[in-house]
Amino acid sequence: MRKIAICDDSKLDRQLLKVVIQTYFENNEEEFKIFEYESGDNLLADIEEGYIEVELLFLDIIMNGTNGMKIARKLRDIQFKAHAYYAVESYEVQAAGYLLKPYDTNKLTLLLDEILQRSVQKKNCC
Repeated sequence: MRKIAICDDSKLDRQLLKVVIQTYFENNEEEFKIFEYESGDNLLADIEEGYIEVELLFLDIIMNGTNGMKIARKLRDIQFKAHAYYAVESYEVQAAGYLLKPYDTNKLTLLLDEILQRSVQKKNCC
């Protein structure tokens, strides 16, 4: 089962992204669970406490409270394999890609294909 987190302080943006992700995994007949967070601090706390583990993270950058880049860095510090999204700085947190809002469904689908293909290749090689 794919475990995915969406962290965005905009409820509408979370819902839009969730619909695209749900459609993607349903079309690929893959089981998934989506965790939603409106605060990076809450996401970080749940991960640090071991309440959730996710393999794919969609992290907004500009949020109330701690911004997404700081959360991504903290997740990296605790060895969380996050996929954060922020253009140039994304290399610092080893992001898999960068999406602009409003989300382009085709670009998001291509990014998911690429990320999941890499995941399969890692599992097969080691």
